[in-house]
Amino acid sequence: MVDTTKEGQPVKKLLIILLTIVVAAFPQATHAQEQVGSLTVKKLPTTLDSPGMHPVAFELTGDTLAAPVVLRSDTDTVRFSDLAPGIYTVRELPTHVGDVARLSIAPTTVTIPRGGLYDVIIGPKPQPLTLLKTADVTSIQPGGDFTYTLDGTVPLPDINGQLHRYILRDALPYGVARTDTGLVSVSLESRGASVGLRAGEHYTVSHQDDPVVRAVFTDSGLDLLARERTANAGLVVRFTFSVKAADSLPVGSQILNIASLYPDGYPENGGDSVRSNEHSIWVVQPGAPSPTTIPAGKTTTPTSTATSTAGSATPTAGSATPTPTTGAVTAPADTTPRENTTRSSGLASTGASILGFITVGLLLSAIGLTIILRGRRE
Repeated sequence: MVDTTKEGQPVKKLLIILLTIVVAAFPQATHAQEQVGSLTVKKLPTTLDSPGMHPVAFELTGDTLAAPVVLRSDTDTVRFSDLAPGIYTVRELPTHVGDVARLSIAPTTVTIPRGGLYDVIIGPKPQPLTLLKTADVTSIQPGGDFTYTLDGTVPLPDINGQLHRYILRDALPYGVARTDTGLVSVSLESRGASVGLRAGEHYTVSHQDDPVVRAVFTDSGLDLLARERTANAGLVVRFTFSVKAADSLPVGSQILNIASLYPDGYPENGGDSVRSNEHSIWVVQPGAPSPTTIPAGKTTTPTSTATSTAGSATPTAGSATPTPTTGAVTAPADTTPRENTTRSSGLASTGASILGFITVGLLLSAIGLTIILRGRRE
């Protein structure tokens, strides 16, 4: 008969201690298993990038990171590992140098789920450059004044934080001319805030008698533009100018117009550009109701925004990709990130649990051995 009094007390204490260790081992193993995840970012190809897709650099930020993590690769892919569950933001960093065309991805938010080892894979498409042309009216009477607005996005500066060209160009259509003392302004628009630029210091504008309206950023303006674009990927340059419709414009006709943007990689004499939508204003007879005034950058009817989309070739001799013809409108590229959240197999995700089971097995073996030896002595 087994003694359960004084001689049995050490065995009971040993069993209690061992069981306590076993119970404590399971939550720690489970916790360690949840704190593992990875994020793979693959930049999708585009023929626009004159220096090619490689190399790439991405910055990862998130509440669980003490500091931003930057990875660079000579391929089109980077992999962030050992990530705790949480929400992260991926931002592309520049890798090109000089006056070349290079599209970047828009900042992308990604979630690493809880409950296991997850490998999240995203393939965001490059963010296209766009130029939107609008007017403050939808119709005009012969001899009437109105205002054009051009809204252009801005490419990512190079690794030196520099932009080398930014020109907005609008060849005015027949029957439209700049006004003598009309409005001319250039501003930077970002998240509802507007910063006005100074003529002569940040940009220059062509003479009012020139039928081609050009706003050209100076070196000082390009420096400011590069700093603002580095801080905000959604930055927009807004160029607004007043024009006058000729008295001779026939009633019932349309004023059609397409503007152009020449950023880095697009020399103005190179024959290619970022083209705007084709804008239209109807000419109505005198005495008709006054045209509706529209705020700058707004439009009352849907318009297609022409873009330098993926697949639009960089200006090079012998390029197989056709240059859009005047008036052509290209649909924007799909910039929706492609996210694939994959939970690893049970074998790959049980590293912490295996250690726990080994510990439990050793402890149980020790318990069994102790009981056997105790029984033999009795």
